[in-house]
Amino acid sequence: RWLELPVVQNEQSLHSFMRQAPTSLLVRYRDQTSVTERIRRILRHHLMQEAPSLNEIGQQLAMTPQTLRRRLKDEGQGFRAIKDDLRRDAAIEFLALPELTLQDVASRVGFSEASTFHRAFKSWTGVAPGEYRRAHFVGAERACGMAQTDND
Repeated sequence: RWLELPVVQNEQSLHSFMRQAPTSLLVRYRDQTSVTERIRRILRHHLMQEAPSLNEIGQQLAMTPQTLRRRLKDEGQGFRAIKDDLRRDAAIEFLALPELTLQDVASRVGFSEASTFHRAFKSWTGVAPGEYRRAHFVGAERACGMAQTDND
């Protein structure tokens, strides 16, 4: 049925396509993004669950754990640092949502215990999550509310 579809090319683009077609069919697509970014993408999909291990990620990326570690080292990264950075960034995003409790934020970034999340967040940012929320987002909400009142 694919062969019966009309060709939607002009003469020049058709010739160009035909010159590249055999190679395009044989060459496998390579993801040119960094290994770090590819790992972040995988971990982001598993954020609310237990994070996959380095071995599991290696399997998904068709690399041995040793190759994965070497590539990360070449990029100046470590697996644990990538996981921690992702969790920190996601926690900060969730803290901006006032409808989420601190326990909600903790569970959304993969912590089963709020106390563990508090310790981790404090080690990442230097302040507790509630304090971070008050310092960065509560004032902004008030300012937005005042701006809306001014505009009304």
